[in-house]
Amino acid sequence: MTISTKTAKMLWGKAAARCSMRGCRKLLVIDETETDDPALIGDMAHMVAESEDGPRGVSPLTQEERNRYANLILLCKNHHREIDEQPGEWPVDRLQSIKAQHEEWVVGFAPGYDAQKVRDDIIYAGYVDDWERLAHIDTWTEWSSWILSHGQPSIDRYVRDDLAELVRWTIKRIWPQRYPRLEEAMKNFATVLADFLKTFNQHCEPSGLDEDELWTRKFYKIPEWDDERYHRLLAQYDFHVDLVEDLMLELTRAANFICDEVRGNLLHTYRLKEGRLSVRSGPHEDLTWRESVVEYRPQERAIPRPYPGLESFLTGRADRDRHFGTGTEPG
Repeated sequence: MTISTKTAKMLWGKAAARCSMRGCRKLLVIDETETDDPALIGDMAHMVAESEDGPRGVSPLTQEERNRYANLILLCKNHHREIDEQPGEWPVDRLQSIKAQHEEWVVGFAPGYDAQKVRDDIIYAGYVDDWERLAHIDTWTEWSSWILSHGQPSIDRYVRDDLAELVRWTIKRIWPQRYPRLEEAMKNFATVLADFLKTFNQHCEPSGLDEDELWTRKFYKIPEWDDERYHRLLAQYDFHVDLVEDLMLELTRAANFICDEVRGNLLHTYRLKEGRLSVRSGPHEDLTWRESVVEYRPQERAIPRPYPGLESFLTGRADRDRHFGTGTEPG
């Protein structure tokens, strides 16, 4: 269980990016330079430790509750080390009081504090958390590998249903309009996703082993042999599978694009530990499996919505960094 994006933005925003200790209140952001982004030098410290054997760790709080806003306090690294090395001197109730007093000071006296920006950032961060959950970002490589494997795209029904909900969710968002590129990146993802689902759903059915697993029906298999019809349907099947796989690659590009915009506009440390989203495909002709990162290139990122729509994508997918199929029709 990790600290959510919304929780992180609430903590940094309400503390005005300053150490919460009254005698310190050090600004915990180093300004950007010509070559580097701004750097965060503070810590989101736990009052009740994340684990029971940590400082102040004996508590009925669940693992999820330990990573919520109410149990966190923003500190410089020196004061973080101090409260953890001297837990008897810094009990939970004292840290809670320090946090509350600091946030009161921020509202009235912190230089440059922008309450509206903090509110907007918290809204965006909540949207990012919802997007992560519905898109199954934390298991992206695992579930997408079933789309790109064995020449028969498949997906768990609950993942497909969450993705369909994500399309509807995106349409209904009320955007603060503070970070237009992030908003456009989210809408770009939803457009790709809608086309991916529409294409996959054309020929999907429950697998023979599990009703909750959906796979692409091999519609080229015919009850009575007809050579011309069989090869025509096989060409259509191969074209369909290639398109589903290419849309899965495009969806991964769109997801990585969102992650970059979150880092650029909202939270510089977003998913730095996890790294870029990747896909795994195979087995290939040499019987190997390959994991790779696919992304929009600089000229594609220059457009707020790099995905051009399905019709244009059919002819343009061969120009992406990776693709499975080409052309607008079988053959």
